[in-house]
Amino acid sequence: MAHHARTRKNEKVYSTYTKGVQKQKICEFCTFDEKYDLYVSQNKHFWVVKNKFPYDYWDALPVEDHLMVIPKRHVVSLSELTPDEKKSYVDVVGAYDDNGYSVYARAPKNIIKSVVHHHTHLLRLGHKRSKFILFLDKPLINITR
Repeated sequence: MAHHARTRKNEKVYSTYTKGVQKQKICEFCTFDEKYDLYVSQNKHFWVVKNKFPYDYWDALPVEDHLMVIPKRHVVSLSELTPDEKKSYVDVVGAYDDNGYSVYARAPKNIIKSVVHHHTHLLRLGHKRSKFILFLDKPLINITR
């Protein structure tokens, strides 16, 4: 089972930000352009951006880089992609997979999915597993490295 975690401080910042965006009822992923401060690259159908609130740990390994692949068109599920978009998606994700990134996306009805607009996480993980991580309601605390 995959476990992701942010430090307590980072989780608090993320939670505060998420509540503000939800009140505005806007899709923050529909507003990207090349000037977005976390922009990495793009193709015809997708943005690749740094995650504004990256995970600190994934499966008890430190996260060294946390990117997201986001469709330019607002879709909730991968099943909504056109055949051309699906090919483009596999090309983008495959290139990052070949460069050592793990790939993760939540299903549309996953209760912890914070943004409805589909997005796929790309995680480059470190190689030193944490000895102990305490998971409360949400995985928040790294006790030792």
